Amino acid sequence: MERILLTVVLASVCCWPLSGKVCDNDDDGPVVVIVKDKQTTGHTQTNRAPVKVLVECFYYPSVDNLELSFLSDLGTVDVTLENQTSGEIQDYAGDSSIGLMVIPVSPNTAYRMDITTKNGRCYYALFRTEDNVND
Repeated sequence: MERILLTVVLASVCCWPLSGKVCDNDDDGPVVVIVKDKQTTGHTQTNRAPVKVLVECFYYPSVDNLELSFLSDLGTVDVTLENQTSGEIQDYAGDSSIGLMVIPVSPNTAYRMDITTKNGRCYYALFRTEDNVND
């Protein structure tokens, strides 16, 4: 658990530079949002290989959208997007068999995203959006 927490903190430090942007991205290409598997089965004493995350997420600063790409058919997917700046929570539902889900977000905001699949598998991501105005 300590290693996971340390990894999340280090990833946050690397991706949230002092300028407050996700990453310094000179072009209008997507910014990768790291989606992690949320361990829901308690603590075990056996060593196991990490679970492959079947969801990829990209943030497009030019249009302030998140794009969720599903690498497999996970059935119905529920997404909870918490705006940690304002406290607002938005719920979305989608069908992963389509392969893609687009969610609007606000610039200059910190978010927590929780993704729950039909079979109960949970994923999450912590990220920050940037203003789409070039300096």
